[in-house]
Amino acid sequence: MIGMTEELAKEKSFSPVRLFIKTFRQFWLKGFFYWLFAWIVSVIMIFDCFFFIRFSYGKWLIPLFVLLACLSVSFSINYWYFQVRNPASKPNQVLRIAFYYTLKKWYVSLLDFLLLTSLFLFFFVKPQWCILLGPSIVFGLIYFNNRKLMRTMDL
Repeated sequence: MIGMTEELAKEKSFSPVRLFIKTFRQFWLKGFFYWLFAWIVSVIMIFDCFFFIRFSYGKWLIPLFVLLACLSVSFSINYWYFQVRNPASKPNQVLRIAFYYTLKKWYVSLLDFLLLTSLFLFFFVKPQWCILLGPSIVFGLIYFNNRKLMRTMDL
């Protein structure tokens, strides 16, 4: 989705099916593994919250687990964005920059996380509109939110 938004911002018109197949072939494996990383970390943090809530000394760890889950999802979003914007860059370079901007520009990462979380929350409120328009709107906002980060980056 971010790849299609990138193409729309560059060329202002495109063939959606052809572009989807092209970006899917180019980014699916990397995107899958980095989303898998965020998903696994988030699931582990949720189970840790449920486990530690039973103990009096573990209740103060719950905000830490929520923060780590938020950071992992934000890191994945930043990695997707920087990989799409720099397809010729090495993965280690993109990983380093995504991690740096996840921590350095935490407010942008938090906004990206909240946008993605709002997409999943709106699935329960209005699923028909959220499935139809939600991903385009949310990932478009994430893309335009992260454009300023790209200007300060030197790849």
